[in-house]
Amino acid sequence: MNPASLLFWASSFVLLISGVLLPEAISFLRPDYSSIANYISELGAKDADYAPLINVFSFLPVALSSAIAISCLRGRCSGNVLAKTGLVLWGIGLSGGYLCAVLFPCDSTTSPDLSPIRSEPLASFCSQQDWRKTQRRRNL
Repeated sequence: MNPASLLFWASSFVLLISGVLLPEAISFLRPDYSSIANYISELGAKDADYAPLINVFSFLPVALSSAIAISCLRGRCSGNVLAKTGLVLWGIGLSGGYLCAVLFPCDSTTSPDLSPIRSEPLASFCSQQDWRKTQRRRNL
C-alpha cells in the first residue's frame, strides 16, 4: 500500500471515530440533545457540558483529517480539472466549517423564541427557518 493510500485510510478512520462515534456517544450523555433534531455545533456550544471534549477531540480532528482525506482524493484525480476543483471546494467547506465551529463556538441555544443571536446571525437565521418549517408541518 502506498503512503497516500495509507494516509487516506488513516484519516478516514479518524473521521469515523471523531466525526460520527464521539458525537453520538456525547449525545447519549445529553438527554436534551437529539442528533436528528439539533445541529451538531450545539454539542460544542459555549455553555455545553462537553464542549471542550467535542471541540478538541471531534471538531478539530474532523477539520484536519477531512482536509487530508480530500487532498489524497484530489491526488487521484489525474487530469480532471472539474473533479479537482469540486474536491477543493468541498474540502474548504467541510474543513472550514468544522474549524469555524472550533474557533467560533455557537451560543448554547438557537431557539427563535429568544432574542436574535448576535454572535451567530447565520445559525440564528437557519434555526428560525427550520422552526418555521416545523410549524408549517404541524399546521397541515
